[in-house]
Amino acid sequence: VLELLPSTAIVKVANPVTWDFIVAEAPPTDRAPVKAAVPTLSSEEAEKEIRLIVTEMNDAQEHSFARIQRLRDLILVDDRLPFVLLDLIREESLVDQARADLYHVFELAGSPQAQSALSSVIGDTTWSSQDALRAIVALSGVANPTPEALQILWDTASSGQTGTDRAVLESSSVLALGNHGSAMRAS
Repeated sequence: VLELLPSTAIVKVANPVTWDFIVAEAPPTDRAPVKAAVPTLSSEEAEKEIRLIVTEMNDAQEHSFARIQRLRDLILVDDRLPFVLLDLIREESLVDQARADLYHVFELAGSPQAQSALSSVIGDTTWSSQDALRAIVALSGVANPTPEALQILWDTASSGQTGTDRAVLESSSVLALGNHGSAMRAS
């Protein structure tokens, strides 16, 4: 007997093999993935806007993908801006949703500098294990991982941190490496 728990109701199903699922291909999509559009701003203007948006994200009651996309574009203006954003994550007292969204910004940017910023979080034990885990998840989603990013994932996967609060980072790094391995094999 299989018990399904949708919200508070319990449904007992005697034989799940008899379920009639309709198998269909995903509908074709005519939408291309959203690509970063690097704004024509000075580095100083971009940094000012980054700081403003991070404050807005922290104060917001709702998740905003538009802000995430704008930050992605802004950190591509200058090679140092991913590290400015990383400093804001470290220095600011951010709500959990804002912190998670900012790691997603790095993933979407995917630039070597964004990956380097994420790698630095993973390799630096002064960052919380939650931040390091978010950085690993973000690195697992970049389209073209740098050798540095793959190396930090490999080092973390084989770090021997079992029994510590950072032990989950090992298995997460293995999954991230597997994700990149699958993508490489498919291409």
